[in-house]
Amino acid sequence: MNQRPLFALFAGCWLGEAILHIHWMVILTTLFLLCVFLIIKRKHGGKKGVFLFLVGMIIGEMAASFYVGQISNQEKKYKEESLQSLIGKVKWKGTTKSGYYYLMENNYDVNQNRYLNGDILIYMDKEDNVAIGNSILYKGELGCFKEPSNLGEFSLKRYYYAKDIYFQMFPDTLEIIQKKESYMAGMIDKGRNFFYNQNEKNYHGETRQIMEAMILGDKSNLTFETKDLFQACGLLHVLAISGLHVSLIGAGIFRKMRNLGAGFWFSFFLCLGIVTAFCQMTGNSISALRATIMLCIYMFGQCMGKSYDLLTGLAGAGLLLLIQCPERALDSSFIYSAMAVIIIGISQNILKRNPKGIKERIINNFFFCILIQIGMLPITLYFQYEFYLHSFLSNFLLLPLISIGFSMAVITLLVPIPPLIWLCQTIFDIILQIIGWMSRFDGFRIVTGYIPIFYTVLLYLLLVLLWKRKEKKIYAGLFFVFMCIPCFIPRNRLSFLDVGQGDGIVLTQNNQSILIDGGSSTKKNVGRYVLLPYLKYSKVKKIDYAILTHTDSDHDSGMLELLQMGYIRHLILGDVSKDEDYDEIKQMAKEQGTTISYQGKGDVMNANEWKMKCIHPEKGTTLEKNEASLVYQLNIWNTSILLTGDVEKEGEKQVIGQDLEPVDILKVAHHGSKFTTSDELLEKIKPSIGIISAGKDNRYGHPHKELIQRLEEYKLQILDTRTSGMIWITKSKKGVEIHSKKG
Repeated sequence: MNQRPLFALFAGCWLGEAILHIHWMVILTTLFLLCVFLIIKRKHGGKKGVFLFLVGMIIGEMAASFYVGQISNQEKKYKEESLQSLIGKVKWKGTTKSGYYYLMENNYDVNQNRYLNGDILIYMDKEDNVAIGNSILYKGELGCFKEPSNLGEFSLKRYYYAKDIYFQMFPDTLEIIQKKESYMAGMIDKGRNFFYNQNEKNYHGETRQIMEAMILGDKSNLTFETKDLFQACGLLHVLAISGLHVSLIGAGIFRKMRNLGAGFWFSFFLCLGIVTAFCQMTGNSISALRATIMLCIYMFGQCMGKSYDLLTGLAGAGLLLLIQCPERALDSSFIYSAMAVIIIGISQNILKRNPKGIKERIINNFFFCILIQIGMLPITLYFQYEFYLHSFLSNFLLLPLISIGFSMAVITLLVPIPPLIWLCQTIFDIILQIIGWMSRFDGFRIVTGYIPIFYTVLLYLLLVLLWKRKEKKIYAGLFFVFMCIPCFIPRNRLSFLDVGQGDGIVLTQNNQSILIDGGSSTKKNVGRYVLLPYLKYSKVKKIDYAILTHTDSDHDSGMLELLQMGYIRHLILGDVSKDEDYDEIKQMAKEQGTTISYQGKGDVMNANEWKMKCIHPEKGTTLEKNEASLVYQLNIWNTSILLTGDVEKEGEKQVIGQDLEPVDILKVAHHGSKFTTSDELLEKIKPSIGIISAGKDNRYGHPHKELIQRLEEYKLQILDTRTSGMIWITKSKKGVEIHSKKG
């Protein structure tokens, strides 16, 4: 650290910004300071490194405080106002799956006579002949990016804030007021369109989609199946524009120009222009920006006759990115990118610097892949809740092949040489076949569930000790033990997920998991983006039992996604009249090897600490869908809960006619419809808590005012996913505790 003063400053700045975003400030600061003191060698004293680290912390805290204050005040102000008239300049434009988007900069509020901080994303159904550089007047309602409303859910707000984008809008009107175009941005846009056309001519199938992602930064056409294949082999990072791509293009051009006899400065400026344009063309991802700045530092050092240090280069790039936008301190892209470089820098001190012969190089590369995977493991678990044991092997075997294919693809986009195109297509066809085969080994997938930030830091502390101390076997053993501990921690919860307008209930108890419904009519891909992240967060590798109360999209859309991905072991359907929806679900279950059973009144499921009895409908009933919803009485942790699906009308009458026992908690039927949860039912079961799952501003008006008034008359505590987000119940000494994501 003393030998790399800039890195000490960067580490301090990173920590200073991070601690303003989390609640474990004291623990995190203490652990990081311990790491710093352990890294610093005593023979060098270390005073300079520690001083710069503390200075960096102060700089980071000041930058983050100023940033957070400005942005939070701006967000609060525009939350309270509705329609806005704004003038902005088109910074970039692109396509979505359903239309177009414009990224607006220098946004001026006409009514408030003030400029807004950051950029704004606006979405259009069709293109309005708007060019990059045009100034436009657009009117509509500014929307803030929402925080996740479920545990494990990806934070779009943090993602866009790290890109310096703070609002979004679907404009009611849009008018071009100045047609001045940006020449450079226009040229980059034309180049992007040219590469799109070339890619479409050269390649086909999944290879074309992969090229769009790897070279153009556009993953909109990538299928979920392709993404899942790469993720299952630990290769998802190659589908994003990263430092690897920038390094391959930038460093390759710089060295080639030098080999051809070009001067240092000419090569530097040529390479800088190409890489900057590439960054702009592919969306200016954080990892690409980091790699571009590091490449500039490397090339500038070459021009000045100075040696290049990887960690110092990272420190320079990291400081620029963090001070420009402090929100990046806890952004997953920045953390992944920075940690990867740090691990590579450390690996250079462990592995042989100049291996001789093919055998030594292969061994060196093999152990390099292992070191990278071990070093990235704690942060991977923190963000993804899972890892793949064979990822080091797939990276070792396939990354060189992917790099060769990527280089060929870049060449063929510029010069379409048919034999090279055929070879590149063949290489990626082979890669897809290999990862398709490797992804079948589900036993290599380890799901640990959520790991707290302080635990992640503790794992890195052990890695530092393992690297620096002589007692390597002891620290390696401790690292292994601490890595295994999360796998044995029970995650016992009954959760009512915020799926928008729909239902999604998950019970996890003693390594068993039950999903009761999982669908939404307002959130797209709710299975992939809400249910699956929460299951991983809760250490669920596969769902043991998925119960579908009835076949409506707001109850089964996400469940169908999970079925298709192979995440359900056993599917339970109601023993009711079958229709096309039932046949579709049954067929999908059979294709995935999922077993199917049917339940009705009287069927019981139980295990340690819980029992779930089906009390409706009668087996073989001919009631309509909602009326025939499966209804369960769940007894868990000395608490009784009635789960009602969408039961209503005649179905509810049959439920009331049974010998029902009083319950503590009622899952209110049909998202709070006024046609359910009658006085008779409430009088009979006498619940103290009512939980409603409904979407914000849904078109049905759920929950209805009449229903809310009825619940209030019976003095129920009402919990609603619209306002509370995800609601979950855990065991406590007194019985159960109820929590919510939004407090």
